[in-house]
Amino acid sequence: MLISATLSPSISDKESLKKLIENGCNLFRLNFSWGTHEEYAKIIQNIREVASELNTKVLILQDLQGPKLRLQNCYCNEIQTNQKYQFSFEHTPKHFTLKAEGLYTTENIGKKILIKDGQIKLRITNVDPFNKTLETIAETSGSVKNKNGCNAPGIQLGLESISQKDKQDLDFALSQNIDIISLSFIHNQNDLIELKEIVKDKSKILAKIETQAAVQNIDSILKHADYCMIARGDLGVEIGLENLAKAQLKILESSNKNKVPTLIATEVLKTMLEYPHPSRAEVNDIYYGLENGAAGFILTNETVVGKHPFLAIKWLAKLVNSYTKHK
Repeated sequence: MLISATLSPSISDKESLKKLIENGCNLFRLNFSWGTHEEYAKIIQNIREVASELNTKVLILQDLQGPKLRLQNCYCNEIQTNQKYQFSFEHTPKHFTLKAEGLYTTENIGKKILIKDGQIKLRITNVDPFNKTLETIAETSGSVKNKNGCNAPGIQLGLESISQKDKQDLDFALSQNIDIISLSFIHNQNDLIELKEIVKDKSKILAKIETQAAVQNIDSILKHADYCMIARGDLGVEIGLENLAKAQLKILESSNKNKVPTLIATEVLKTMLEYPHPSRAEVNDIYYGLENGAAGFILTNETVVGKHPFLAIKWLAKLVNSYTKHK
C-alpha cells in the first residue's frame, strides 16, 4: 500500500523527512505547480539520503502542472455576488486574464467559470469572440489572487496537454531519475501517449484523473498508465460533488480490471488540517476506498499547510494497516 505525503519547504529537511518515513510514508509527491528546480534538487537529495540511512525504499512522484487554467492580472482582490466582472485572453486594464482561447466563444454563454476549487462561481453572460473578451456575473463571493486555479466545466479550453514549462520540468525529472511522473488534466489516451514518447522507459507514468472526459475515457487511458490518481479536488468541481462518489467507483473498477494501482487524493484527512485526529467520515472513506480496490492515498494540504503533517501520515498508515491486517 502506498502512503503519500505532498511536500512543502517546511517539511523537506532531512529531520522532517525521516519522521514522515518512520510514520509510514513511502511515496513523496512533489507538486511542480510551485517551486524551482534548484529547490527540488535539494529535496530529492534529502529524500534519497534519508531513505538510504533508514535502509528503506521510498518512491518519488513528480506531479506536473499540466494545462491548468490560472487567474492572471488580478485587478481586484475580492469578488462580490451579483457584480459583473470582465475577462480577456490578452492583458487588458480592468479585466482578469485567462489564457484559454476556447473560453471566448458564444456557445459558452450561460456556462460557468469556477475559481479556487469552485468556491467562487461566475456565470458567463456575454462573449466577444473577435476581441477575445467575456463578461460574467458573480454567483458567489470570495477573495482572489494571481495564480488561483480555475475550472470551466463543459468548455473545451484548447490548452496543450504538455506545456513548455512541463517539458522543462520533465527534463529535470528525468535527469533526477524520478520514479513516477504524473500529468494533470488529461482528457484521453493521447495525452498519456504524448508523455510516454518523452519519458520512454525512464520513469513510470501516472494518469491523474480530474476531468469529465478522463472519467469517460478511463478504460483506454489506463491501458497506457502504470499508476492512476483520483484527484477529487478538481474532479469534484468539474463533474459536481453529487457525482464524485460514482465516478470514483467507476475509476477503481476500471483500475482493478486493468491492474493499475490507483491512489485517492484530496481531503483524505481534511479534518487534520486543524485537529490531531481524523473524523469518523474520513475513517469510513478510507476503509471503503480500500475495499473498492484503492492501492493507497495521497495527502495534499494535510501535509503542505496542515497543523499536524506527521500525525496525519501516522493516522493514514494506521488506518491502512488496520484494514490490511483484518482482510
